[in-house]
Amino acid sequence: MVLDAHKKVDANWPGLRHVNMIKTGERTYCIIAEWSDMDALANARPQMIATLASFRDTLEDLAVAAWA
Repeated sequence: MVLDAHKKVDANWPGLRHVNMIKTGERTYCIIAEWSDMDALANARPQMIATLASFRDTLEDLAVAAWA
């Protein structure tokens, strides 16, 4: 789910040089991205938020199931 959502992202965001996604646990990830400058990073925030929002419902369902 997390990987699938990020694979679908258009990685041609202005100023984005390189991205790595690292699996840090069974259900945890860390994304490390290199940007040309802070302005490019700041300008990409809406796209980053949209990517996270694309699987938010699934994450919330998992969280509820974990506490049930």
